[in-house]
Amino acid sequence: CSHFFSAPTAAMALQQWLQDAGGTAAVAAARGAAGRAAPLQLKTTAYIAEDQPMLMVPSSRFISAESMLEEELKFLEKAFPEVIVPPFVLALGLLLHGAQGRDSKFHPLIKSLPSGAELRNLPSYMKPAERRMLKGTDAFALASNLDQEITETYEQYVRPIAAAADSPFGGKVPPLSRWRWSLAITWRCSITLPLPSAGQRGESGGIKVLAPFLCDAAHADSAGLGESSTSRNEPDGTAAASRPLPAVAEALLLPDHTLALVARVALQPGAAVSVDFGARSNAELIVARGEAVAGNAHDCVKFHVEASSLPQDGARRVREEVLQRRYGLQIGDQMKLLADRVPVETVEALAVMAASPKQLRKLAKVPTGTPLRLPSALEMLALENLVHACQVRLGGYAASLDADESALRASEPGTAKHNALLLRVYEQVALLASGVGSRGRDSMATPYSIARRRRL
Repeated sequence: CSHFFSAPTAAMALQQWLQDAGGTAAVAAARGAAGRAAPLQLKTTAYIAEDQPMLMVPSSRFISAESMLEEELKFLEKAFPEVIVPPFVLALGLLLHGAQGRDSKFHPLIKSLPSGAELRNLPSYMKPAERRMLKGTDAFALASNLDQEITETYEQYVRPIAAAADSPFGGKVPPLSRWRWSLAITWRCSITLPLPSAGQRGESGGIKVLAPFLCDAAHADSAGLGESSTSRNEPDGTAAASRPLPAVAEALLLPDHTLALVARVALQPGAAVSVDFGARSNAELIVARGEAVAGNAHDCVKFHVEASSLPQDGARRVREEVLQRRYGLQIGDQMKLLADRVPVETVEALAVMAASPKQLRKLAKVPTGTPLRLPSALEMLALENLVHACQVRLGGYAASLDADESALRASEPGTAKHNALLLRVYEQVALLASGVGSRGRDSMATPYSIARRRRL
């Protein structure tokens, strides 16, 4: 949450607001040893046994995309049905209640959310020099696309929605800066809660919500709980910032639509609380939460092939069909590389893109799920294209891998610079490991060939 939690009265006000609706909280936001310069962290205020709740939030005390559509933003279903996607609706609901100020029923919650100054690690709020640190990375491309989306959605939808005669905004259009903030908060602080029973209220994937206190929980991968995490119960929060923390708490939606934050392990008073906000690579984490972690299991490097560079041989329809059926790809979609191997699917997709009409007809007959047996010449052509893509990506970074590794060791964990360098190092390692530079074309075949034999 925001700097308001440095004032005890504001913290007490949020606690009281929650308790007035029957909620409870054995957590609070606190700053580390660096004081006001340190980010707020969610910590326990009492001993929490395994499988016991540390936070109970009634539905009247959290904002959900679902409730917005049932109440204040119900008119969207007829007037603007194209915008009914959970993140947009949640951000619009936050924008609406933010514009209402103290008159909003969610005022204590909104007041506790991070300010623009506290979102400084997000690309949307970075200083120009910090933003340039991301140049060449997947995060830079994502952030650039999001910047464009912020402006486009504001002009195409937010302004018309706010100005509509039956709009709850009352014809008053909030400024673009508030829409930027609302989207940033939605990316950073919202969480998707699985529904207690599939199909409830017409949904199967869950509901997206903004809830008190959760904005200060650290992000962690639920799958990491089994890893060594000896410091997770330390009151001083001494867990190394460069290591991914396991998720020690899980947010659930109970049958009565109460949000429960439940401990997955026993937690001592003062223990840092971490929650899985969704699987994200470091590029996605930087853009969504202003964070990055070493050893991120979801890390990868993205690249794509321009449609104009594919063979113009009249076989586009077959090429598209094979790509979609086997890999869920459209021509021009992103493909991924990893630091420890070249994914088989990536090489196969590149081969499909480069195949002749005759080769495509043969590939199209291979059942989905069965590895492709690529002709040697086609496999090498795919690998040559991969090398070229890696070379293009490597040319976009501001410094070499050696320079970035040295700078990373000297950077302060948790800063925008550290996050950018962590991402740049991973991406360059992955690109170099994929066969760029001195390894050459012949050695490029090795990772794929080994992986293919394993699949066979």
